[in-house]
Amino acid sequence: MLCCCAVFFFACRNGAPNDLRAYYFPLKSLQEGMVYEYRAKGELTPVYWYYRSVFGPEGRFLTATYYEQELEPLQFVREKLVSNGMLLKDLRIYSADSSGVARQTPVQIEHGNIFPFKVTDSLGVYLYKVHWTEPSGEEVTVTRNRRFAGDTTFVFQGKNYPGILFSTLEAVALDHPTQGFFEQQLQGREGYAKGIGMVFFEKGPIGTLPIAYYLHDRYAMERLEEQARKER
Repeated sequence: MLCCCAVFFFACRNGAPNDLRAYYFPLKSLQEGMVYEYRAKGELTPVYWYYRSVFGPEGRFLTATYYEQELEPLQFVREKLVSNGMLLKDLRIYSADSSGVARQTPVQIEHGNIFPFKVTDSLGVYLYKVHWTEPSGEEVTVTRNRRFAGDTTFVFQGKNYPGILFSTLEAVALDHPTQGFFEQQLQGREGYAKGIGMVFFEKGPIGTLPIAYYLHDRYAMERLEEQARKER
């Protein structure tokens, strides 16, 4: 695993830094935008997040667009910087209908806690809950509880960075008008490095081995666009 990834971490400690702001994505240096490329072990294809910060009269925001191998946008996220953390303000999901035309699904936000700037221990729970309706009429609800799991050290491209870990417990509920109700629970972890942001995340059904992605590289959007042109 370590040979395949640009990021790994050492043993986790229980202490909580006084202020976690510096461990989240660096908004000041992301005003021009930057692609974060994450890779997993094995045959799985990379995933890409394009992060860009926007400063204006309404506040400071971080926008993020999610891509996979086809390099078509699949999600758009907008977060707002507040005094005690980052809050989800907008989430859109993109998909193609039966004719291949891209469509946008708006998402309703009930609880938008993305990242806290201050924690005391692992007992605090930061709630995230959204829901939307698929074209089929299926109602989808995602509920995620995030807990601080300690500080650690990450290595990215040969350099050590102070880091922190969060554990996550997620429930994905599907309510179909004819096929009934189904819910799956997922557990995972997220790792953040000081001055970089998220460098590691993993998730999987409870009782199974989760799939882990590690930050492989960061670069300008022009590089990803050039890659897309070559693959067409």
